[in-house]
Amino acid sequence: MLSLLTFRPWVTHRRPLTQAGIGWLALSTSMLAGSTFSVFAKMLSVNLSPLSLVFISEVLVLTFVVLSFGLVPIVRTFSKLGGSSILNLLAMGCLSGVIGPGLWFTGLSMTSAVNANFFGKAELLFVLLLAWIFLGERLTRSHLLAAASITAGLVIIALRGFTDSVTFQLGDLLIILATISFAGGNAVYSKYLHHVPSHIALCSRSTVAVAGFFLISPFIPHSLVNEASTFPLALIPALLGFGFISRFINSVAFYESIERLPMSSISLVGSLDVILSTTVAYAILGEPVGWYHFLGGGFVILGTLLLELLHEPPSKHAAEQRQQRQRIP
Repeated sequence: MLSLLTFRPWVTHRRPLTQAGIGWLALSTSMLAGSTFSVFAKMLSVNLSPLSLVFISEVLVLTFVVLSFGLVPIVRTFSKLGGSSILNLLAMGCLSGVIGPGLWFTGLSMTSAVNANFFGKAELLFVLLLAWIFLGERLTRSHLLAAASITAGLVIIALRGFTDSVTFQLGDLLIILATISFAGGNAVYSKYLHHVPSHIALCSRSTVAVAGFFLISPFIPHSLVNEASTFPLALIPALLGFGFISRFINSVAFYESIERLPMSSISLVGSLDVILSTTVAYAILGEPVGWYHFLGGGFVILGTLLLELLHEPPSKHAAEQRQQRQRIP
């Protein structure tokens, strides 16, 4: 199980997977696992509030990390990290585990679902921007064309073929700030924590999120105890699936892909999750799929094809930086 989760499989052929190949395999796994997020979350949202759902899922993630990799090896790895790495892990955990989710769920309660879907996809643009500013990844013509096509597809889906209107509200601003926080957390990991194993990064993020829950819970009314006591047993498989597949597998695979692939490419190709999520929701929940899903999905697929067909070699600085990351055990 350990070798599968770290995506360093043994091979019997003469042509083992390259670092980029492992990165694309990890990203594909992350997208497949992440496509179950909305389905499991919707099934659980009837009995759990967003804050309780985040807390319980992070506790489950920590449990799965410890069971998969062992508490003693995890503690030993932490003890070998330098002070700068600890601070960067703390920063990443605050951005991706506390601030981002906090802003997102607060904004969601103050705006419509259509607006949340639309403005939430702003993360794509911020990831590209941060990859250019902080990671030295050159924005090529293929990146810009792919981003434009994918953004057009996401807008079509979010606005239901322009049959729904969008009005800017305070909640929309909070969601945009949340996407900046998520993108910042990914940038911190890609730039400063590429030498840290993915499960250590995930353990740090979840630990910071759980600690943040206890710090802010006195100021935010919630009913975790009551919700847990009345939680139906029939939904336990969905809760475990949410914690293990949607959060644990998704996050481990995502951090593995960050170690080996440019953040800009990950952001663009990762936008395919809107198609996967729609497909899973239709198959499991029976949610309707409209014509705008197919039209918007076509633009998303076109964007990924443009990224592949018009791909330009990375800059010398970015290539050297990527090779340096891959040499670090």
